[in-house]
Amino acid sequence: MSIKAAIFDMDGTLLDSMHAWIKIGERYLQTKGIVLNDNQKKIVGGMLLEEMSEYLINEFNFKISPKEIVSEINKMVEDEYFHRIQVKPGVVEFLEALRKNNVKMCVATATDRYMTEAALKRLDLLKYFEFIYTCGELHVDKSIPDIYDKALEVLGTKKEETYVFEDTYLPITTVVNAGYPLVAVADKWSAHRENDIKKIAKNFVNDLSTIDINTL
Repeated sequence: MSIKAAIFDMDGTLLDSMHAWIKIGERYLQTKGIVLNDNQKKIVGGMLLEEMSEYLINEFNFKISPKEIVSEINKMVEDEYFHRIQVKPGVVEFLEALRKNNVKMCVATATDRYMTEAALKRLDLLKYFEFIYTCGELHVDKSIPDIYDKALEVLGTKKEETYVFEDTYLPITTVVNAGYPLVAVADKWSAHRENDIKKIAKNFVNDLSTIDINTL
């Protein structure tokens, strides 16, 4: 068993939560009476909340701060994290197996900390993780490996011993290009890129509990 540490994405990997974010920018703007054109939809769809807020201010001359926009968008989804979103099948079993083998674990997520901690605590998952990093706090997205590199530094393990668990194509590409061992986790919201993911991911699983950690 070579795995000594694990960096987990949350949405779509640990939690069945991607539905909360589908077209969130479009949905938010509809509450303001704004309908995006196709180009704007493409631009907004690929942005983090902080980046999106700056774009909306410049594009639509909003008179509120980026922080207020992020807060308003979070309010649209936070009830899901506080009350409804559930853990994906096999996750608890896999986290237990890692813990029993003294594997260090952390979370690296694009979701804001207060919702991340609320959901993980409600689902009794917070106890498994030594720390959480969020893209917003680090002012990065997952098109670059900074969030994983920061986690690796704190974990104190070697890169080749530190597995990253992700479900979507862009972060998976980033992880592979950065030289981390990867486990790609199937998620219905990434099904349209599944063939592309399988081409670059050595390990692809439908359910984390199917992994024999002795093979990692």
